[in-house]
Amino acid sequence: DVIIEGDKALQQGIRFNEFHLLQSVGRDGKTNIAAKGLTGEGYEGHYFWDSDIYIMPFFLYT
Repeated sequence: DVIIEGDKALQQGIRFNEFHLLQSVGRDGKTNIAAKGLTGEGYEGHYFWDSDIYIMPFFLYT
C-alpha cells in the first residue's frame, strides 16, 4: 500500500489506481496488462512491449 499522509483525496486516488493495476494483471505469469486495462475497449485487449516499462516499477516497489 502506498500511503500519502495529509491528503485523503489523493490517498483515495492512489488506492483506486492500485486496484485497477492489480485487477488488470494476469495471474498465470504469461500475460501482460492490456493497453487500456479492463476499463476500455480500445485495442481490444492487445498489449504492447512498453507497458512493462510503465507498470513494472509499481509491482517491484510495492
